[in-house]
Amino acid sequence: MTRSVAFRLSTGAVAAALVSTLVACGDQNTDAADGVNAEEGGSDSQLTIYSGRSEGRIGELVPQLEEAIGIPVEVRYGSSAEMAAQLLAEGDRTEADLFFSQDAGALGALSEAGMLAEIPDEVTEAAPERFLANDRTWIGTSARARVIVYNPDEVDEADVPDTIDELVDERWRGEVGYDPTNASFQAFVTGLRIIEGEQGAREWLTEFDGNDPQTFGSNGAILDAVNDGVVAMGLVNHTYATG
Repeated sequence: MTRSVAFRLSTGAVAAALVSTLVACGDQNTDAADGVNAEEGGSDSQLTIYSGRSEGRIGELVPQLEEAIGIPVEVRYGSSAEMAAQLLAEGDRTEADLFFSQDAGALGALSEAGMLAEIPDEVTEAAPERFLANDRTWIGTSARARVIVYNPDEVDEADVPDTIDELVDERWRGEVGYDPTNASFQAFVTGLRIIEGEQGAREWLTEFDGNDPQTFGSNGAILDAVNDGVVAMGLVNHTYATG
């Protein structure tokens, strides 16, 4: 059975960068959060959400949202990167009112492009200030920590790295599993860039890549590989960690 240890390097800041977020991204239906129709002929109005979270994750919330705001809700699903790219391509023509993302990088790209509107106070006051972006264009709804899962048959607890810098030690060459295509890993890299700066993040990623990490297709596959002794450790979300 695997065990896990959370990174001790700026864990809170990384978690803040890994939040799933609901952001305003248009002028349509700006009063929808109060259940007020922003267009004439209210029966034809709707709230359109571009979601980087799958329907299986949030689909059951849609009817509850419709009941709360009093208008229909249309959700278009895709990866956070795909939805952000679509928003950037659509620009002022977008039909989106809200963007629900699991990737902080996507939020940064949209913010830099001026695609996000400031969230009204009546919405932001429901959440702690630390979960609100400095420019008040997005707000965190949940957080995930990046952790190291390890196989105790392969690694003594005392030897498990407790910072990401220790992961690039030569002793762990070929022994760390990760998924470079996973949105959570990409969000982790965004957090790393914010904490360590562009150069610091580049140096760590270069050293990590040079230490022959093993690639897998998902967090679950990494966990299985650690359990089976294929690799000694893996980088996953804390929700996958057991023991």
